[in-house]
Amino acid sequence: MANPIRAHRCLSDFKLIGVRVGELDIDATTACAKLDNCSDEIQDLRVEEAIPHPEHRGRPNVRDDIALLRLRKPVNLSQRNTDAVCLPVSRRQQNLDLGRQVATLAGWGSTEQGSTSSILRTVAIPIHTVENCRQLYNRDRKPSEEDETINKLCAGQKGMGSCEGDSGGPLVLRDPAGHFVQYGVDSYGPTLCGADFPTAYTDVTKYIKWILDTIRP
Repeated sequence: MANPIRAHRCLSDFKLIGVRVGELDIDATTACAKLDNCSDEIQDLRVEEAIPHPEHRGRPNVRDDIALLRLRKPVNLSQRNTDAVCLPVSRRQQNLDLGRQVATLAGWGSTEQGSTSSILRTVAIPIHTVENCRQLYNRDRKPSEEDETINKLCAGQKGMGSCEGDSGGPLVLRDPAGHFVQYGVDSYGPTLCGADFPTAYTDVTKYIKWILDTIRP
């Protein structure tokens, strides 16, 4: 592969004890230090159970790179700085042709200048067609080796994409009703931020049955 690939981090690398909801600037003393008309309330919630996909495996051939977190108490969605992202559970959403759609990525990863960002950043990036994704990620593979893009999406273009520190971040599209729907989970990609090579995202539509079978009220 022409571009060095940044390593992804998964739940097997560390013990996750909690999550923070409502954060914007990780260096600020309040959630709204740089925003008007928002709530300063940040929610720190304990993780009751971390549930990686049972078939997950890491590099060199990353597979089923997705996990669920069961929290000890529900997230308070009434705060102005907190909202839910939908899952693509309908047949229309799961059959949507994502190729050439423009999606939004969010994260605190490194910037194109190589520095880290304390403020949550977003960028609009194109999703590649299945054929283009397969060609890019399999071009150096032998015919006997398995397809690198099984249950994955490719997204990004030169100058725009995910960077070190964005792994696990969401790739979302806005549906006709105005809701954000998560179609991808940042898995791995080029070490060089903004390289002319897309990031690989776990395709959430391929895991809806596992998600619905695993979650509980």
